[in-house]
Amino acid sequence: MSSLIFLTGQLAKRREQLIRLKSAAIQLEAVYEKFITKQKKITEPTLHRKLWYGELASEFEQFRTVKIGWNYKTIYQKQLKRNLEAIDTKTKTLEIEIASFEQRIQAERRRMQKQY
Repeated sequence: MSSLIFLTGQLAKRREQLIRLKSAAIQLEAVYEKFITKQKKITEPTLHRKLWYGELASEFEQFRTVKIGWNYKTIYQKQLKRNLEAIDTKTKTLEIEIASFEQRIQAERRRMQKQY
């Protein structure tokens, strides 16, 4: 009986983890999509050479497009994507564990029914 209680507790724990992980994935996917759609904002407003020129203007434009643009892309192309992949991997692992616990619980119940 204590084995069944343990297995049921572990199953509940894994299900809760899966729910939280799926919720986090949904939120992270929304952030990822927002990053993609807002990327063009880095270079807005367009600074025309007639209005904005000189050494500082060139340095600012280069900083804005190269440094900020590269860091922005790194965040969503590498960091966010890597985290989404890690969540997906962990989700699959939890789903396998849940199926295993469900099978073990069924086996334990059958074993207990045979005893009584």
